Amino acid sequence: MRKITQLFSVLCLALFVTVSINAQSEYAGEVKFPFSFTFGNRYYEAGKYVVNVNRLQGGTATVSLEDPKNDSIQIVLAQRTGDSGVRDVDLVFEKAGSIRVLSRIVTPTGGFAINKPSNFFRDMTAARTGSNGLVVNVSDLF
Repeated sequence: MRKITQLFSVLCLALFVTVSINAQSEYAGEVKFPFSFTFGNRYYEAGKYVVNVNRLQGGTATVSLEDPKNDSIQIVLAQRTGDSGVRDVDLVFEKAGSIRVLSRIVTPTGGFAINKPSNFFRDMTAARTGSNGLVVNVSDLF
């Protein structure tokens, strides 16, 4: 039984190391958003948040948004897009009516489209009065 426990511990450690090596930080920083917005399935007021993009294998990434005011964190999956790299990091928002949605993040090595919850398109279609895009460079938000 002890050998099984040791073997299981070694396998768990190997898995953790493999996942850690495969996840590469694409961007991490504190961003001051001058307007309210939605990310994933949550609504956020204007303010400072910590944004992290960790690239995974297979053209995917995790994008996390941390609210330092209440220590909450939301993590969503993102898919690599065909966006060309930029010198800095751009946050791309979709706008429907008065709702702004963080939809893509473009880094110097490429872009990532943020997966939206299944009810997002139904809710956005109901709220849509005209579609406007908004690109905000991260350096403009400090």
